[in-house]
Amino acid sequence: PVWMPVNLLIIRALQQFYLYYGDNFMIECPTGSGKMMNLFEVSKDIADRLTSIFTRDEHGRRPVYGGTETFQNDPHWRDYILFYEYFHGD
Repeated sequence: PVWMPVNLLIIRALQQFYLYYGDNFMIECPTGSGKMMNLFEVSKDIADRLTSIFTRDEHGRRPVYGGTETFQNDPHWRDYILFYEYFHGD
């Protein structure tokens, strides 16, 4: 997550390249998977992976909080997503 601003730049660049190259330009993503995607699909995959850090999984837990039970289960905290200043690019 500390690289969140840089990841956003990569996502935006991939979307711009997609607008230029279109659906016919395909790359393997993830590398070694054998699955071919256009650049828009790659940008969406990266964005989905980044947001999955903060969304609840099938057990209702957010990966960003790890084993911190207060943020995972406490009704006063579990619906809040903490924003750390170091996510900010400035």
